[in-house]
Amino acid sequence: MGSPVIRVSHLLQVLIPLLLSTAQLSLAQLGPDTGVKLIEETCSDTEDPELCVSSFLTDPQSTSALYKDLGAVSVRVVAANATDTRDYIEHLLNKAEDSATKKSLEICLESYNSMVEELHTVTDSLEELDFMPVEEALDLAKTKAEECEEEFKKQKGLKSPLTQRNEMIGKLADNGFVIVGDMMI
Repeated sequence: MGSPVIRVSHLLQVLIPLLLSTAQLSLAQLGPDTGVKLIEETCSDTEDPELCVSSFLTDPQSTSALYKDLGAVSVRVVAANATDTRDYIEHLLNKAEDSATKKSLEICLESYNSMVEELHTVTDSLEELDFMPVEEALDLAKTKAEECEEEFKKQKGLKSPLTQRNEMIGKLADNGFVIVGDMMI
């Protein structure tokens, strides 16, 4: 008859894989509904919870993200929107005919280029739990979007074609700021 230590080790060799596969199955059964609930809870502290939730759901990884990952998702959402807006500005700049519009669009393009670069740079900071650069990048995004909008207001009679996009960047940055701030607590 073998020693009890050997029997326990054999038992553990069988039970541990079984327990792990059961745990994985349980997590898989939680599914995206659990991720959506986490997102809804996380977004409840923001100024625009509905926008926050819908923006998270644009990132396929968000419904399976853990709480600590939601900060990175929020930064990616702001970066994706900023990148899309930057590309749109380039498109408008290629079609612009008057010098006032071109000047304003060029300044906005500069702002969005720096915004996008900064947002892409700080995603590693969240992995290292260094929140200050992330907050600064989100603040920069909001400020640069506001500056872009103001640039059009300086030109009399010139209406900004970017108002909705600039406002969206500001709101998304605010949401990200709240989420990253909550992670620091």
